[in-house]
Amino acid sequence: MFGLITIAVFVHTKACLDHQFNRRQAGDKWLKNPTTNCTCIEHSFVLCQKLNEPVCMDISGNLRKNRETWMNSSCVACECVNGTINCTRYDVNVTYGLYYVEPIPTCEQCAVPLRTEEPYSTCKVYLELSENGKMTKCASGGLYIRDIHLCNGIAECPDESDENGCEDAVCKDEEGSLFLTKDENGLQLSHCMDCHCKAGFLTCRRNLTINFPGYYYGFYEHIENCAQPQCNVAKFVREKRDHCEGVEFTIGDGIYYKGQTWKYAGCDFYFPGAYEKQGVCPAMTRPVCYVYNGAICCATECSVIYPGLRQIANRLRGNLTVCPNGRQIVSEAQHCNDSDHCLRDLYIHNCSSEITCQDEDSNQYFEGATWFVGNCMVCKCVQGNIHCSRKLVLTSFLLFTQTIQKASEITFNEDCNQPECNAATYRKKNNGICHGKYDWKCLRA
Repeated sequence: MFGLITIAVFVHTKACLDHQFNRRQAGDKWLKNPTTNCTCIEHSFVLCQKLNEPVCMDISGNLRKNRETWMNSSCVACECVNGTINCTRYDVNVTYGLYYVEPIPTCEQCAVPLRTEEPYSTCKVYLELSENGKMTKCASGGLYIRDIHLCNGIAECPDESDENGCEDAVCKDEEGSLFLTKDENGLQLSHCMDCHCKAGFLTCRRNLTINFPGYYYGFYEHIENCAQPQCNVAKFVREKRDHCEGVEFTIGDGIYYKGQTWKYAGCDFYFPGAYEKQGVCPAMTRPVCYVYNGAICCATECSVIYPGLRQIANRLRGNLTVCPNGRQIVSEAQHCNDSDHCLRDLYIHNCSSEITCQDEDSNQYFEGATWFVGNCMVCKCVQGNIHCSRKLVLTSFLLFTQTIQKASEITFNEDCNQPECNAATYRKKNNGICHGKYDWKCLRA
């Protein structure tokens, strides 16, 4: 707060007069000098306050402390300096991420170019980034880049000063396919794996969620780290990035990942991922036994399933029960499905569905079955052929001109239909890839 001493001045006129003999109305305030603030009160009295430090009064009548800064408009910054208001107008042009900044001295009430008053003016963006410490000045002066472009392997500054001293700020994997710069947030490669760059070396971490057919609610979080130079990050990322969820089948038999199929006791078993509906078998599109958290459900009967399930139940963690229908094992939190349906595809409701489709990896599917691959791909078994469709969203972030432009998006569908397309390879290659980017300049050409 301003320290003050009150001085009452009695003026015998109908209106107040300031120190320059200007007429003032009741309620008006003004500075007699940088350390004296005066107010016109009722009955033409002037009440002055002596301040302990010099202040300024802006054009709106607000008192500003010494060295206080404020924005007079979106592109004009002002500062109170020992009772005097000094203002600077910023003329900013942006080309391919390079900010050309020209500070121009101006007065508080001077006119400014209309383009600087636009809601998304480049100078406003520059000032906001600078205030938050997110801009870096090029060595040549007058030119700036955003901090996120420092040490990214591309010289934005004409003098290339943004790439100097970056030996420990850029990391790459052993195959040259993954590049990272120093960043506290790192890079999220999948929903269970992230990588960080520190002192020129990459460190990646995967958080694997392991489920158990004997426990509906129970799971285990297994964290794996791979740090250069002791660990091969390229191999670690390639082999484990997309495997975020697994299941322990029988004790000591290792971990099977989501989407993996294996054989045991003469039958095929498949882990579709954790299942949220308690007491209900998942929709089964394949003639296999589905293994998930809390139960095992088999889509078809075979002579070896029932004794095979009894054998399996004795080797699982938890207390499990083999159901009378011979096609289910359930944990204490689940219950047997007493309906007489064939436990094939619950969405089809047709137990006479035949196995008509097979992909290139020998996985079989029921006729009419529909299943999802990741978040943007859906596949169907139609008259003996697998048809897959993926919705892909492409984004282009337009470069700055005089104003900021929002990112544009293009959405299109991509199809893979047997026999012309290898459905198994297509699913594995594009699983989880739902977004991309495009060069808007190429589309315009």
